[in-house]
Amino acid sequence: MHTNNVALCLLFLSGSVSADIIYVDDSAQGTNDGTGWADAFTDLQSALAASQAGDQVWVAEGVYKPTNGTRRRTAFELADGIRYYGGFAGHETSIAERNWRKHRSILSGNLADEGKRLDNSIHIVRAVGLSDDVVFDGFTLTRAYNNHNEEEGRGGGMYVEGSNMVISNCVFRRNYAGGGGAIWFQDSTPTLVDCRFIGNKHRAVNNNNSHPMMRQCTFVRNSSLADGGATGTFNGSTLTCVACVFDRNSGRDGGAYFGVGQAAFYDCSFMENSCNEWGGAVYQFTQHVLLEPIPKLGSYG
Repeated sequence: MHTNNVALCLLFLSGSVSADIIYVDDSAQGTNDGTGWADAFTDLQSALAASQAGDQVWVAEGVYKPTNGTRRRTAFELADGIRYYGGFAGHETSIAERNWRKHRSILSGNLADEGKRLDNSIHIVRAVGLSDDVVFDGFTLTRAYNNHNEEEGRGGGMYVEGSNMVISNCVFRRNYAGGGGAIWFQDSTPTLVDCRFIGNKHRAVNNNNSHPMMRQCTFVRNSSLADGGATGTFNGSTLTCVACVFDRNSGRDGGAYFGVGQAAFYDCSFMENSCNEWGGAVYQFTQHVLLEPIPKLGSYG
């Protein structure tokens, strides 16, 4: 009897760690159970609920909203140990086959009225307590509108706390928050690769007690009424940027970057960034900033 119990326990455990690919396609017309492209979930939230550690979630081109209703606080909640990939046409059998630039998996915060922002999602995606096993790759996040004040106003497109995840091949466009219109990093050490931040307010990426590594990321026309139109370091944060481009961003001090923590920029380009007061491209308030090699800033203030 005891032996049978052990065998059943082992069987249960072996089944609980199996890894699956869960498919999402908003135009699928099959059984919609996520088991293949023909039978893909049409709702991304359903796929997130069905996934477990070790799984991958593949999302075809289309527009996906956190809710079909108007509850602004509803977001796509990422879970640990899962890899999320967008940018599929809906027939691929490997990640390498996709073209995420052509087939856009759009996560939209525009919940109801196209002409209004006050009913848009506060956060589109939330990631809390995630390890570096989590990959979020190939998505476009747009139209978050977080108009709250103080702590509630942190982050628009994405709110990341206590996480070391990888964010790659993503586009953040026209998101708004009191700070971190595109992303707010809190107590996190993320890696960002080949991401684009376009037209976000206020301050596209805010780093609060966080230590991001950014490689080959592009910041264009992001702005802030306060400091650092593209990004900034605060409350013990550090920032490392490699081969990143900062183009036409604007802020009060530091059109592209405002720093209270240490920062290093390697092989980065700064073009036509502007400010109202000090530091057209870069303003370092305390600590040190490293620019190597010394770039042609091409910015004004």
